[in-house]
Amino acid sequence: MADKQKLVELNSISAGYQDRLVLENINLTLFEQDFLGVIGPNGSGKTTLLKTLLGLIKPFKGSIRFYFDHDNDHDPRKRIGYLPQQTMFDRKFPITVKDVVFSGLCSRVGLFKAFSNRDRELVDHTLESMGISELKHRSIGSLSGGQMQRVFLARALVSSPSILILDEPDTFVDQTFAHTFYETLKELNRQMAIILVSHDLGIISSHVKTIACINRTLYYHDSNIIDGKLLESYHCPIDLITHGDLPHRVLKKHGE
Repeated sequence: MADKQKLVELNSISAGYQDRLVLENINLTLFEQDFLGVIGPNGSGKTTLLKTLLGLIKPFKGSIRFYFDHDNDHDPRKRIGYLPQQTMFDRKFPITVKDVVFSGLCSRVGLFKAFSNRDRELVDHTLESMGISELKHRSIGSLSGGQMQRVFLARALVSSPSILILDEPDTFVDQTFAHTFYETLKELNRQMAIILVSHDLGIISSHVKTIACINRTLYYHDSNIIDGKLLESYHCPIDLITHGDLPHRVLKKHGE
């Protein structure tokens, strides 16, 4: 790990909403080309962790330090690409695929500034790399789930992030695109670190390199192997489902 560049470091983070504590004493370091899978039961704080990292909520205590190369007046979080769990939009709203991808540059360019030729080249290149160039003039509301996910991933990637965060990315991906989607992530991981939140343990164990189990606090595992002993030792009360001759196993709750 010593030969890899450190990207971000969370130290003793506690966070939540108003007077409700959701995360407590979170410590995590992310390095370049890390592929971290985040698991945990509903309400455990997975999305809160992402919002804290993205600067959408301010932690009650602790610190977050970024190691990106950036100017003093540049927010390092602009180097983070984010694919949210659900992207809400009006399907009747007249916005094209290309416009959606352009919106991924707004945090860097600004809402009311004109895009440069370089920006247009970036958008065209990203559309091509996602295999959706032929859709660029289509209305976003006319796309299938898999096509839409490619568009929103392109929007997250167009600014060339150092970290890509994906919150339940398989929410509306059709099965025909799922394999291609995760193969794309594998290729992207050569260029950037990825944080993937998912309830699908099969997806996590098949694609990530390391695992963080969150249930108020964080338990880090430097491997992608998930089994009952691992989850139980890290006090992560989620279901472990196996197929074939083995029955599914429901792990006991904290404190039992």
